[in-house]
Amino acid sequence: MRQETNIVLLPTNDYPAIAQSSIGYGQLYGWVTGKIRTPHTLVHMYFTSNDKVMKEDTWVITDGWEVLNIQDFVSITTRFRENCKKIIATTDKSLTIDLGHLCLDNLPRPTDLFVEEYCKSPMDTVMVEYHDQEVKIDEMNYITISPIKETYTRAEVNVLINKLQSIPVDSYGEHIGIPETWKNTIDMWCAPFK
Repeated sequence: MRQETNIVLLPTNDYPAIAQSSIGYGQLYGWVTGKIRTPHTLVHMYFTSNDKVMKEDTWVITDGWEVLNIQDFVSITTRFRENCKKIIATTDKSLTIDLGHLCLDNLPRPTDLFVEEYCKSPMDTVMVEYHDQEVKIDEMNYITISPIKETYTRAEVNVLINKLQSIPVDSYGEHIGIPETWKNTIDMWCAPFK
């Protein structure tokens, strides 16, 4: 079973992390393990679920974008608690789960390949694989991620193209235009669906 999951990027000071440009529109550079020369902010990726937060959950994100341990979460007001999201996976290795007997483990995480792909083409939501109401992880503690939608109609592609045309590419407000060759290629891709 797959479940829709939100992706949230929050700043951090800890390496390794994802580097995000501090100028322009926040281009994601990718996974970094140490300092880089370009102006950047470090961020971690958090996968949040819309499931009701329970006492046995370990970490949540508040509507004020603060990461809280469940012990802190239990003590906050009910109204505030209802706006929190359960963290099911993250690139933040400081978030651990108590496995009992003085044993800790990291929360599940996305694969490095997914992080690389995400940096090239960010998205807000993905589908995460579940098994018996739990996030499905492999032997390396990675989650299985797939896109929300894998195929698009011509009309949906046109909507995406129109959105792309309205995105400013520099601080002067210059807009990107879709070259005619791209439109022809997209027409070719969509031809079987007409």
